[in-house]
Amino acid sequence: KGKYTGKSKITFKIEKKSTDKKTTTSKTTDKKTTTDKKTSKNDAPKVENKVQKISVKFCGRNVKLKWGWNLFNKNAAKYDHDIAMAGLYLSHGAELSKEKAKERLEKLGFGYIKSQWYNGGISEPGTTFASQAINMNGKRMVVVAIVVRGTSSAVDFLTDLWSAVNGFSTAAKNVKNSFKDYYKTLDNHYGFHVTKDNTILFITGHSYGGAVAGQLAQMLEGKYGSKKTIFDYTFASARYDTIGNRSAYKNVHNILNWNDEVTFLPPNKERYGTDLFYFKSKLLPLHDHYVSTFLECMLEKTPAKFSE
Repeated sequence: KGKYTGKSKITFKIEKKSTDKKTTTSKTTDKKTTTDKKTSKNDAPKVENKVQKISVKFCGRNVKLKWGWNLFNKNAAKYDHDIAMAGLYLSHGAELSKEKAKERLEKLGFGYIKSQWYNGGISEPGTTFASQAINMNGKRMVVVAIVVRGTSSAVDFLTDLWSAVNGFSTAAKNVKNSFKDYYKTLDNHYGFHVTKDNTILFITGHSYGGAVAGQLAQMLEGKYGSKKTIFDYTFASARYDTIGNRSAYKNVHNILNWNDEVTFLPPNKERYGTDLFYFKSKLLPLHDHYVSTFLECMLEKTPAKFSE
């Protein structure tokens, strides 16, 4: 009897010791988890790179966008219809309000969102900056979106157009200077050094916003990226002053409607990049310029160079 009890006691002590050890291991694991939470800001988050379909509400339609960070894993000079669709989606959101711009950027996985000038004058267009840290090809990167608000209607745009001819470049310079301030904060926000070598820029805008966005590719090249890493998609953009060889900026994709009057104004100006056209005619005046018309076209097919 005494022997049996002793054996039982020994067994109990061993089990207790094993349990205590297990508990200690658990505490160690918990401590490690807490540390990960503290340092997660310094690491690129687990953002989905894979391109997949997401459902969005857009100009009264239910639209499925193909979206994922891998869309940017290519040379920006190559036109990508999925990036273009996302650009139109964001541009339209900015024209609705800064709140809609923020909501749509978040839908696409962007964070650290800053908006400005939504009540500003013609040389200070409403602009929203957003970004996200990602892992791409084993490298920490930051994708930065610049969404420039266009005028709320084509009528307003045509009214302002001639007075804005010289304002396009002024507005673009103002956005550039504001972007510089935003860019300087990325190191602190993400916890690693952000340079042109690990930055991808996604710039977009419709109408007046398109004219400003088109110039930003040239203004930001060099210090913030290259023609391979600056993805610039504009819609219904007017023409503006260009510097140097405009056709060299193959990373600027201007999506236009041949029947839109704004496309050819002012007649003595140009645009950076490649002009890609739809040939859609609407019955109502100036509706050829609307985002809804571009969405209708883009859901049917990709735009084409005029020669095609």
